Amino acid sequence: MSSDAPVIIFTHIPKCAGTTVRNVFNCIYGAERIYDPFDQPDFENSEKGAFDRYDVLFGHRHYGAHEKLTRPYRYVTFLRNPVKRLYSNWQYIRTHSSHRDYEKAIKYDNVLDFYANGGEPWGANGMTKMLAGYDPRTIDNVDHIIGRQASRNLNTYYFAGTSDLMELSLVCLRQKMDWKTIPFCPSRQNASQYTAKLDLETKIQLSDYCNEDLELTLEVLSKLANCGEALVEEAKDLTALHKIAVNVFGPLCNTMQYSKSLNDRAKKAVEIYGTQAHVTTIDDDTFDRAKAYVSKFEAGL
Repeated sequence: MSSDAPVIIFTHIPKCAGTTVRNVFNCIYGAERIYDPFDQPDFENSEKGAFDRYDVLFGHRHYGAHEKLTRPYRYVTFLRNPVKRLYSNWQYIRTHSSHRDYEKAIKYDNVLDFYANGGEPWGANGMTKMLAGYDPRTIDNVDHIIGRQASRNLNTYYFAGTSDLMELSLVCLRQKMDWKTIPFCPSRQNASQYTAKLDLETKIQLSDYCNEDLELTLEVLSKLANCGEALVEEAKDLTALHKIAVNVFGPLCNTMQYSKSLNDRAKKAVEIYGTQAHVTTIDDDTFDRAKAYVSKFEAGL
């Protein structure tokens, strides 16, 4: 990339589609051009400009990383329904013994008890903390002033998508970055598998721990809702392709090595599905949309 091109700084909020977005960046820029994770001490203690050679900085680091760069920069992040994120985060920690808060999480069989007893730094209003420019480990209480700071940063410096509207977010990101295509990237299941059907009372009580995060997420959803008909249609095509791919490859879609060659694999998925007359889980419109999107791959949009 040119030294005049902006460095993409991805604020990876835990449990917010980071793996999928990382795969997209791998396809477009190449793994060697990405510094991940950049939330480590070698970045924090580096001289200004030391990481200018990378095109993407990716990690669980709050807003402010641009202060280490001399190149232009552009922030990107993905949010998620905050209530679902809190539950998913709790479940994830409880099933990963290497996590720093594992011992604390397994003490509580109820998600509300976990957050009532402090939770973990990236949990309650964690999205707001990071986007406002705070290391979540250094701040406990998030008030509306911090929430407005996060909102200002979000609206001034960031492209923001949401894992709740994944395909629409990806095509809007494609337009923002002036990419020709979005690589074949069906979302991984590591986030959704931890989200259960929470009862209404639990959802209401969990929302008390993420009130500022809820406001930020609504801002992002509102912007995505006004992206324009052309991008909405493109997102539908991409969604159709992902459905076809998951139908053909099944769980393999979530474990494949992601690379530019997966554009060919997407085409193969459609070809294979077209020969499976006995499979009826995908309607004709979805199949037609998937074929159309593969054609866009080949034409470069």
